[in-house]
Amino acid sequence: MMCQANPRATVTSVVQKPKNKWRPLPMDTIELEKLGSKKLKISAKQTMTIAEKLYQQGFISYPRTETNIFSPDVNLTSLVEQHVQDENYGSFASRVLQWGPNPRQGKKSDQAHPPIHPTKYTNSERNIDSFEGETEAVLIHLSTTSRLSGNEGRVYELIVRHFLACVSRDATGSETIVNAQIADEEFTATGLVIHERNYLEVYIYDKWNGKEIHSYQQGQQFDPTELAMKDGMTTAPPMLTEAELIALMDKHGIGTDATHAEHINTIKERLYIAENERRFLIPGTLGMGLVEGYESIDLPLAKPQLRANLEKDLQAICDGQKLPAHVLSEQIQIHKEAFEKILTRSTEIDASLANRLQQQPVDSPEPQPTTQFHTVHKCPRCSSMVALKTVADNRIMLTCLGFPACKQSMWLPQEYFKEAVVTDEICANCGPGFKKIKLKLKGMHLVSFLNVNNVEGFHYVTCVACDRNLKDLCGQENDRQNNGDATSGNNTTATDSPRNNGYINPNMRSYRGGLNSTRTLANQSTTFNNDDRATNNRSNTNQRNGNNNRWPTDRNDPEVKCPKCGKVLTPITANTTANAGRKFYKCCDNYFKWADEISIPTSSSTVQSGNTNHTNSSRNTMNRQPPSAPPGGEVKCTNCGKAARRLMVNRDSENKGRYFYNCNPECKFFKWADEVTTTGNTSSNRGSSNTAPSSSGASSSRNDPPARPRAKRKCGLCGQEGHTRPKCPNNNN
Repeated sequence: MMCQANPRATVTSVVQKPKNKWRPLPMDTIELEKLGSKKLKISAKQTMTIAEKLYQQGFISYPRTETNIFSPDVNLTSLVEQHVQDENYGSFASRVLQWGPNPRQGKKSDQAHPPIHPTKYTNSERNIDSFEGETEAVLIHLSTTSRLSGNEGRVYELIVRHFLACVSRDATGSETIVNAQIADEEFTATGLVIHERNYLEVYIYDKWNGKEIHSYQQGQQFDPTELAMKDGMTTAPPMLTEAELIALMDKHGIGTDATHAEHINTIKERLYIAENERRFLIPGTLGMGLVEGYESIDLPLAKPQLRANLEKDLQAICDGQKLPAHVLSEQIQIHKEAFEKILTRSTEIDASLANRLQQQPVDSPEPQPTTQFHTVHKCPRCSSMVALKTVADNRIMLTCLGFPACKQSMWLPQEYFKEAVVTDEICANCGPGFKKIKLKLKGMHLVSFLNVNNVEGFHYVTCVACDRNLKDLCGQENDRQNNGDATSGNNTTATDSPRNNGYINPNMRSYRGGLNSTRTLANQSTTFNNDDRATNNRSNTNQRNGNNNRWPTDRNDPEVKCPKCGKVLTPITANTTANAGRKFYKCCDNYFKWADEISIPTSSSTVQSGNTNHTNSSRNTMNRQPPSAPPGGEVKCTNCGKAARRLMVNRDSENKGRYFYNCNPECKFFKWADEVTTTGNTSSNRGSSNTAPSSSGASSSRNDPPARPRAKRKCGLCGQEGHTRPKCPNNNN
């Protein structure tokens, strides 16, 4: 009011001083991210993606650097000369060469990479078609350097203009400050006159405008043209932009120049924040709920100190001031305490989130165990416990708890067993520590294969360590031990029996050594060899009762008629994993019958006098042999003399399903089963009715007809005999 009553103004002082606007510092990663977001309106992550692409194309230097100091070793003159030809800033580059490149130096250096600068010239605005009459070499050069467009061209131009600006000169001007007094109030007016724009001529991203002011002298009096008092109020600061957030992250030590953009992009993807149309960052509902939840339990996870201290410790490791192990231990303890605090006070965080999300928290269901297991006995290989497990999809398996050091395992196929439980009953054969398991069968047809009578209500109780029949049913291979050869008599070990080379499921892993690899046949009552010896007493009975069932072969397929239509059925071979090679019959009205479940009358012509027990023993052995069992007898390794293992090729190749023999990896013994002559093995058994028969089930009687000679194998590539496809001389052609 006093000023309006007496508006006469008196100039108390006039001050003129030079005013410069500094050229930018050499560009580092943080500056590139901020300029890309603020000046080009490109997100920091996208800016860095483009910069990395430009670096890979050779247009700019490495874009991830903390250095803003040019080393004296950098030839700045040659870098500036590359841009003299440009029609937009070529004239300014020529002036820089006249002045001499003089970069403004910063204070940071990572001792690894120089500041970001252009390394090769390109101009996305050039049109190759306009260069008519130029030589082919010039056109090729232009075509390789004039290919940047869109945001790539904008980012490259930003880097070039920033580089030329930082090696040029500051803008200069003068500033006038006039102080005047009206009544008892002091007033100030300023003016700016720009003398030389210098770097501003090329750096279009900075603005510096002059401000005119009248010429005043000290003591001069004048009447103001306008004297008014306006009402106003303070306003809240605006939301942060991405460039401002990067600057604050750098100030408070959150992340590094190489991770700022990734951190911001991560919290965007998690919907902690969002960017509005004015490019301001707005906190999201979920982000606010988490921050308020952490603050409610006095946990500083949303504050910068936790991450900043980690970055300081990492830098201290680089400087040799701290040990990595000490920093790791300290950080783990800090985060462990924070995690435990969240667990104990999670309801408070839930309440904060519920307030923001406007939803009430719901108790999560109790987690269901994915795997249940009960121990059965000790593993014969590593002495860890073997456990019966029920895993995903209710699959049942026996596995060693020493996994992965020990990979002993055996699956109980779902095609055969519904469930399995461990009982408290101890196996009388195996002794203390060997528990029996109770299996629920899926069909009574399995009883004949298991050769048992103690099945009640489809439940079968057995010891998996000594039940050889169960292992054969599960497709489990019983390898021989490597500590000795096969012995004769009742002390022959189970792993030395020819019955070891049985049905192998290609989807099952080998249970090396077997669960009963050291137990003898003399102490077992359910092994195949004990049953073979017992056939001397019951073979004739089986023959009279017509109960001499066996897996049918191609020459012994029984003639089966459908009970409904009377049609003679043709056997079909199953190709499923569980019943691979097993034959069955199928017809109308859902008639289905496994071939091995059909009784076959014994032919009198196959029974030779004087050797009846031996022949029937062979057939009883085949009574439980799956259909994929290979022919042939026992084969010994030619290097160590031990019994070789018989295996089957399971991988997809021309030999899939073919059997072969091999030994230990040290012996390198290999032999195809169909190339083995079994005469020597069977002839040694003649005259003895109690000798265990070969796995082929063939009679050793000298009255048997001679075997039909096997045709020689031919090469699948050239059709000639004497070699196979892998060793064919024409294979390379």
